Amino acid sequence: MPMRPEMIREMTDGGESCDLEERADGFDPIRRHMRAKLQMAALCATPQRLALCSLLFMASDRHVTAEMLSREASAMDLPLTTKEVKAGLQEFTGAGLLREVALYGATVWYDTNTGSHFHFYDEDAKLLFDMPEAIIPLFKLPDAQGFDVVAVDLIVRIRRNSNV
Repeated sequence: MPMRPEMIREMTDGGESCDLEERADGFDPIRRHMRAKLQMAALCATPQRLALCSLLFMASDRHVTAEMLSREASAMDLPLTTKEVKAGLQEFTGAGLLREVALYGATVWYDTNTGSHFHFYDEDAKLLFDMPEAIIPLFKLPDAQGFDVVAVDLIVRIRRNSNV
């Protein structure tokens, strides 16, 4: 269920202190879940982090840019500047909550699915999305001969066929 703006604003009311973690959570499972997610990543649950966390993690896996999240926050009247969004995305990435996906050019995407998987990038729609798992076995990697494969980042760029 998508969050309504007033639900997210309600979650982020209050001061900046980590010491006030349980204040006003009451029986709100969403707020407790967001706080727990931040706490597991060793991040204080500030209003800005709670707002960013709610934008990122209240839906299924997401692929977003800082600019996309800034527009979402602004549309929902959330207390987040573009600078805070960018800093928060970097913090979340460093804490292991997000995976950074760099495309050619200056655009950096953030993926809430931090596990190993591949992507399609739709150049027409300017959207990044997960490749279906059934396709992945088609990509056979050669033996790394003397090396351990740490990760494989694959982005297949697609666009509408001009014949359609």
